Amino acid sequence: MTDVTRQEADPAASRTGVWFVGARGSVASTAMVGALALRSGLARLTGLVSELPEVAAARLPGLSGLVFGGHDIATISLPKRVEALAAAGVVPHHLPEALASELAATDEWIRPGVHGHDRPQRATAESIEADLRAFGKAHGLSRIVVVDVSSTEPPAPEDPALTSAGGLERALDAGAAPLPVSSLYAYAAFRAGCPLVAFTPSPGPRVPAVQELARERSLPWAGSD
Repeated sequence: MTDVTRQEADPAASRTGVWFVGARGSVASTAMVGALALRSGLARLTGLVSELPEVAAARLPGLSGLVFGGHDIATISLPKRVEALAAAGVVPHHLPEALASELAATDEWIRPGVHGHDRPQRATAESIEADLRAFGKAHGLSRIVVVDVSSTEPPAPEDPALTSAGGLERALDAGAAPLPVSSLYAYAAFRAGCPLVAFTPSPGPRVPAVQELARERSLPWAGSD
């Protein structure tokens, strides 16, 4: 299978996956319900910078071509999370009902997240990578962008295994890798050919070994909010 970041001739018309780490959290849920509302005509484009002529010239992926999925350790469904956000006044009260089918369909692609280190990190990374590849194949996506909006972690530990991609691979093979969870997601995303946006100051892709993997795969990443 080719990398899921393969570009089509017209990126604005292709289908792009947005895979949230922390998909049932408030940030991801609000972003998804907002995008769904916009493309359903239930919200106005006012304030959407990507619609300005100066930015639209870059031919960014359109809202109609975005497909959402993700990982989360929370068990509450996405529709229920959006209902809670509406009750709190975060999103308009009519949206949970109006977008019920779209939210339920999106929730079908939210997979169980990583909860601590309950199994070897190699196996966990392979599972995350498989989820991403299955998502891309099922929806015919030309690319997937992984967006980490999960809870912030402490800095990465000092460990020689985190200083180079080769050292990390050997540690993973030995079952002794010390990757923070955010970095494990970044590692799996790069292995799947996906660029990544780090929405928090968690270690994520900033670990030297993971950065090296991104360079080897010619994959961009951004963030450290």
